[in-house]
Amino acid sequence: MIITSLHAKNFLKYESVELADLPEEGIIAVSGVNESGKSTIGEILCFALFGRTFSLDDDHIEKSIRWGEAHCSVTVHFFQGKERYALFRFLDKNGNHGAKLSSNENGLIANGQQPVLRAIEDMLGYGFEGFIHSFYLAQREITAPHPKSEIVKLVSGISKLKQVEKEIDLEIEKEKGEIDIARSKISEVQSEIDELLADKLKLRALRKKYTTHNDLLGELHRGLNGLEQAYTHYQNSLPIIQKIQKTWLRIKGIRDFFWIITLLVSVLVLVFNWLPNFPWKPVVASVLEVIDPTFYFLSIPVIITLVFLFFQVRRVFLKKRLQILHRERIEFAKILRRTHYATTLQRSLEIRREETTDSEEILTDQEIEQVTKKLTENKISETRTCDVFSRVSKRIEYLIQQHKNVVEDLNENISKEELKVKKIKTLEEIRAGFQATEEGFHRKVTIRQLATELVQGTCNRMEQHFNRAIRDLASVTLPLFTENRYEYLRIDTHFRIEIFSKEKNDFMDLEELSSGTQRQTMLALRLAIAQRLVDRTGGVPQFVFLDEPFAFFDESRTKQTLSVLPKIGGMVKQIWIVAQSFPNDLPFRRRLHCTPDQLVLSDSAKLPLA
Repeated sequence: MIITSLHAKNFLKYESVELADLPEEGIIAVSGVNESGKSTIGEILCFALFGRTFSLDDDHIEKSIRWGEAHCSVTVHFFQGKERYALFRFLDKNGNHGAKLSSNENGLIANGQQPVLRAIEDMLGYGFEGFIHSFYLAQREITAPHPKSEIVKLVSGISKLKQVEKEIDLEIEKEKGEIDIARSKISEVQSEIDELLADKLKLRALRKKYTTHNDLLGELHRGLNGLEQAYTHYQNSLPIIQKIQKTWLRIKGIRDFFWIITLLVSVLVLVFNWLPNFPWKPVVASVLEVIDPTFYFLSIPVIITLVFLFFQVRRVFLKKRLQILHRERIEFAKILRRTHYATTLQRSLEIRREETTDSEEILTDQEIEQVTKKLTENKISETRTCDVFSRVSKRIEYLIQQHKNVVEDLNENISKEELKVKKIKTLEEIRAGFQATEEGFHRKVTIRQLATELVQGTCNRMEQHFNRAIRDLASVTLPLFTENRYEYLRIDTHFRIEIFSKEKNDFMDLEELSSGTQRQTMLALRLAIAQRLVDRTGGVPQFVFLDEPFAFFDESRTKQTLSVLPKIGGMVKQIWIVAQSFPNDLPFRRRLHCTPDQLVLSDSAKLPLA
C-alpha cells in the first residue's frame, strides 16, 4: 500500500489536512517541535485504515474529533498493487461511524464500518495489531517483539496455523468435556445397573421363596385331597362295618342255636341210653323209630359240621373285612395326624393369621393325638370324627388361601423385579453406547493432539525460518546504519537478540550496546519485519510511518541512518519519518513542517527540498 493523498477535517488539532500528490517512493519528512501535530498525521492514517488510532481505541475514538466540533472525516487515496482506492471515514460525537471503500476500476467495494474494516484486512492481509507492530512505529521505545506476539505469528506465517491450533485446542477441550459427560453418563448408568443387580439378587430370593410357598401349597392341596379321600373311605366304611357287625351277631346267634340243638340231641341220646326209667323215654323212642338210624348217626353230624364250617368261614371272611376297614380307619387317623402337623409349617413361613380364623377351631397337638388314638381304637363317635375332620380341613383351606395370597404377591413382585432385571440389558446397551462414544472422543482427542503436535512442529520450523529471514534482512540494514561496525546479529527461539562485535570478535547482548546502537538495531529489526510482512502479503510496494525513530541518535547517527534508508531496497518504498528536525542537506522527496499554532496542514506547509 502506497499513500497518494491524505485529506482530513476536524481531526485532533487540525481543522483541515490536505496532502495531495504524495511521492510514491523515498522519504517524506515531517518536522516540528513538540505539540505541533506531527504524530497526528500517523493517527489520521491509522484511523483511516482501521477506524481507530494507536492511542484511542474503539470505545474512545470520539476523542479524535477536534475540540468544539461535532464531527470529523478522513479521506485517503492509495494504491495496492496496480489498483487505486479511495477510503473515506466519518465520525460524530454521537458515535455514528461511517466508512466507504471504493476503487477506480470496481467502484464501491464496501460500505459501513465493519464491512470496510473486513475489506481492508482482506486486502492487506493483516489488521490493526499487525500494522502497528510493523509498518507503523509510534512515538515510543522501540523493542523487539515478543516471540508469541501476533506480529511474529503474522510475519512468520504461522498466524493461521496458530488459529488452527487454537481451534484444535478448543475442539480438544470440547471433546474432553464430552468425555467427561460420557463418563458421567456411564457412571449414572452403572449406578442404575448396580442397583438393578441388587434387585437381581432380590429376584433370586423372591423366586426361591415363591418356589417354597408354591411347593407347600401343592403339598397342602395334596394333603387336603388325601384327607378328604381318607375321610370319604372312612365314612363309606362305617355302614359296612355296621352291617358286618350285625351279620357277625346273626352268625353268632345261629351258631349258638346249632350248638344248643346239638347239645340237646346229645342229651337226649344220653338220656335214652343211660336212663332206662326216664319218663320221656317212650316218646323219644317213638321218634327214633321214625328216623332212619343211618341218618341219625351219619347225616346229622355231617350237616352240623357243614353248617358250623359255613358259619366259621363266614366269620373269618367278615373278620378279615373288618381288619381291612380297620386299617383304613388307622390310615385315616395317620393322614389326619400328618395333615394337622403339616399346618404348623405356616409358622416357619411367617404366614399371617387372619382374624377370621378362630383360635378355638385350631386343634392342639395334644388334642389331635387323643383323637387319632381313639380313632385307631375305634373309640370315637362319628360326630366327633366329623368335627375334627372339619376343623382340620378348614385349617388347611385357610392355609391354602394364605399361601395363595403369598404366592400371588410374590408372583406380582417377581414380575416387577423381572422388568427391572430386563432393564439391565437395556442399560448395558446404553452404557456400551456411552463407552463407544467416550472411546470415539478419546480417538478424536488423540488425533487432534497429534495434529496439534504437527502444527506446533510446523510452527517451530516456520518460526526458525522467520528468525533466520529477519536476521538476514536485518543484517543487510544494520551495517548501513552502523557504518559497518556491526554486521551480524543472532536471534534465538525466544527472540533474544545478540550482535556480533568486530572489536570483541564475539556476540554481545543488546543491553551491552549504547542506546543509539540499540535503537538502530531495533529500527533495522522493525524494517526487516516490515519487509518480511510485505513478502508475506503479496510483495506489493508498502509505506512505513516512523514516529521519532531517532530519539536517542546524535546528529551523525541520524544523518547516517537517513542517508541509507532509501537504499535499504525491498518493497518498502514510501517512508514517512517524524522528527523535531532534520539535516538540511538530505535528499527528501517531500518535507512537511508543523507548528503548534497551525490548524491547517496542506501542501503549502512543504519545505523546499535540499
